[in-house]
Amino acid sequence: MQLIAGIIVIIMETLFVTFVANFMTKKKLKFSNCIFPILLANIFSTLLNMTIIKAIDLDDMQNIQWMIWSPISQILLAVFIYIYFSIIDRSISNNVKIKLGVLIFSVFYGVPLIMHTLIIATFFQ
Repeated sequence: MQLIAGIIVIIMETLFVTFVANFMTKKKLKFSNCIFPILLANIFSTLLNMTIIKAIDLDDMQNIQWMIWSPISQILLAVFIYIYFSIIDRSISNNVKIKLGVLIFSVFYGVPLIMHTLIIATFFQ
């Protein structure tokens, strides 16, 4: 079930990033242009979270609820997209790449943060 959810998240992130990147750069990037850095960012994020859990020696999921609020995945995603566009297409200005990275981080961190906040607010009422 987690694998299916992970694949769906990667596909949704790739569609969003491709759409936003096409809009901001005025280019015709394909879905396949963005899948690699997004997949890589998700793999690195998962490995980093697993390393943190193993290093702290947490085995109870109740004790790691703070990881919901952790922006590690979103930061890695924005950085990997910035690096990827720096390597693959040097014609995109740094200003556009920074704005794209900030927008990606804001959406992928802000939306889950708002949803978690609303869930917690409705749960405790």
